[in-house]
Amino acid sequence: MADGYAVDLDALHRAAQGVRWPPRGPADRGATYRPAERRPVEDSPPPELTDDDGAAEILLRGLDDWVSLAEARSLVSLAEPGSPAEVREATLRAMTLLVEHDLARLGELDPRFVPWPLSKEDGLQRVRREWWDPERDLVPGNVVWIDNTPVGDEVARSIEAARRS
Repeated sequence: MADGYAVDLDALHRAAQGVRWPPRGPADRGATYRPAERRPVEDSPPPELTDDDGAAEILLRGLDDWVSLAEARSLVSLAEPGSPAEVREATLRAMTLLVEHDLARLGELDPRFVPWPLSKEDGLQRVRREWWDPERDLVPGNVVWIDNTPVGDEVARSIEAARRS
C-alpha cells in the first residue's frame, strides 16, 4: 500500500509467545502473557492497519496507558470522521478488529487493569449493549477500558516506526 503499511499479525503473534509484557504497576511484575487459543479466520488475511485507521490510533495510544471507550471514540472520530452513529460503528469495528486478533483486551480498572472474564464475543457484545446510544456522554471508565496485549504493543511500535520512516 503506497500511503499505509501492512503488519503481519500472525508473525507478531507467533513471536510474542511467552513474552513478558511491560509491567504497568508493582502487582503486574512477573506475570506472563499467554495468548488465547487462535481460531482460524476463514479466507481472511491478517488485518491491514493504515494511517487513517482508528484501530491503529487506539493501539498507538495504548502504548502509553489504558484507553477508555471515550478516548477510543475520540481517536476514531479524528481518523474516521462522521455522524455520531457512524463514529460509534467505526469505533466498534476498530475494537472488534483489535480484540479478535489478540491485539487488545477489554476490561476495567480496579485500580490496575482487570480483563473481563468473558469470551471475546461476549465482551464485544457487552460494549455494544452498554453503549447503545451513539450520542451518549462517555467519560473514562463508564463502559470499558482497552489494554494492548504484548502483540498489540509490537504492532503499535511497527506503526510508529513506519510513520517515522
